Amino acid sequence: MPAVKTSFFVPCRREECEKITSFLEDLPSTLYVVYEVREDGILVRAYGYPSEIKELKTRLRRLFTQARFQHSAGEIRVEITTLAKMVGGTFPIQPLLLILRRNGFASEYLREDGVLKTNAPMKKLVEVASSLHNAIKGIKTPLKGTSTKYFVATAAVISGIDVEEVVNISVQAGLLKRENDAFSLTVEWTSALDRFLKYVRESMVFGEGIGDQGSQV
Repeated sequence: MPAVKTSFFVPCRREECEKITSFLEDLPSTLYVVYEVREDGILVRAYGYPSEIKELKTRLRRLFTQARFQHSAGEIRVEITTLAKMVGGTFPIQPLLLILRRNGFASEYLREDGVLKTNAPMKKLVEVASSLHNAIKGIKTPLKGTSTKYFVATAAVISGIDVEEVVNISVQAGLLKRENDAFSLTVEWTSALDRFLKYVRESMVFGEGIGDQGSQV
């Protein structure tokens, strides 16, 4: 089979690009590769047999994914887009940070890089992000405003209560009110979260039935 020529672009940042260029410099001599490091990644031009180029792309993809995870002193840095692929969908970043911090993990979102930095184990990070993704998808009641959805999803993940039941309880607790055809918060969403969790704890302590007054929706 004749050799072929191809070119492709690998998006990366400084440390990621360094790992990729080190890999490219150690390729077998049968594959001719030249690359150009740019501000936002590396342009790769390759000449070789199709099977060799296919293997090159496969290994580059694997290396590119590994480069997204930087571990140092227990710290993880992961791109939000990469985490979303692992979870299988999107999730709200602010609630993710809040839940991680409430679990005792230092967490920060580097907005310019689109990277989440945390000392939480990767398993925990994926678990929380996945729970938030599912909670947001599970909301059926019309809610007004992004912060209201943040509140309901976060309360559901932390308490383990179904999102629709969170809505019912929140109405009972005076944290949600109906505005036309949707519900909105009566206070700021993180304050509502604290009040919700306190309401749930106190209801359990005093043996009151949570959400047993019939649906408020």
